[in-house]
Amino acid sequence: MLCHGGSLGINDQGVLLIGPGGSGKSGTTLAGISHGLQTVGDDYCLIDPVEAIAFPLYQIIKQDPKGFERLSSEIADIHSLQVNWQNKYEVHRRLFKSDPFIGALKIKALMLLKIKDAKVCSLKTSTPGEAMKAWALSSSFQLPDHEKESIAYISDLCKRLPVMEITLSRDD
Repeated sequence: MLCHGGSLGINDQGVLLIGPGGSGKSGTTLAGISHGLQTVGDDYCLIDPVEAIAFPLYQIIKQDPKGFERLSSEIADIHSLQVNWQNKYEVHRRLFKSDPFIGALKIKALMLLKIKDAKVCSLKTSTPGEAMKAWALSSSFQLPDHEKESIAYISDLCKRLPVMEITLSRDD
């Protein structure tokens, strides 16, 4: 199943980062990579809904210029990069000093990302319903083929896996 979500993990196990476009999936993925975590992707991945395993689709990380500046120390050839049509840098796997991509990641939890005007980031338990609203809506709008099957798989994963909500502070 094609999924609109990012991932972070270690030792072949990790979390799926979910939320609508602009919720911080790419920035959170890059922050995790900068601290030694691995990924199968920051925006889209393939999910085996039965086994809850994520696989890479694209082996690039996208980030806006402001976020990219904070994490540019992870990039080997920073001067070769230019922004794309979305005003984001696309960092290909081969440009990282240490390759953060892995072939598969067993998903152990869903992390619902929300950007708010908080002074600090926070983490709390959330519900399958909240994850379903964010993930199904985002995936069905961005990935319109086979909506019924995708929503059924998403619903099942939201019920089976723990759901946490991460409130991210803004970088102004």
